[in-house]
Amino acid sequence: MTPDHDDGRDVQTLSLWPDLESLFAGAYGGTHLAAMRKPTEWVKDPIYWSHVLWWVDEDHTPTWQEACERHRQLHEEGPTTSAFSIRNPFDDSGAITRVDHNRVKNLSAAR
Repeated sequence: MTPDHDDGRDVQTLSLWPDLESLFAGAYGGTHLAAMRKPTEWVKDPIYWSHVLWWVDEDHTPTWQEACERHRQLHEEGPTTSAFSIRNPFDDSGAITRVDHNRVKNLSAAR
């Protein structure tokens, strides 16, 4: 089950991160950052969010179907505790939160 965005650019990856800061350090550093600096080469006029985030219990392995459903949910309902974006994050207890950018810098420097 992959969302049909009618643009040939459906959900492409599913990855797990221990926290928001680790995600930021990985996504906004190194080779990945170079690609993200040229977003129009990857996605033209995106209709859907380019990503979806949600907290996963340690004993749960998310499925591709679950990721696609959460991606659809984010698009249809906007950010909620069960499907949110980097710009509108929630912590693992469901509270609106902010990314600790100092920790991101420290994690990035340690790579």
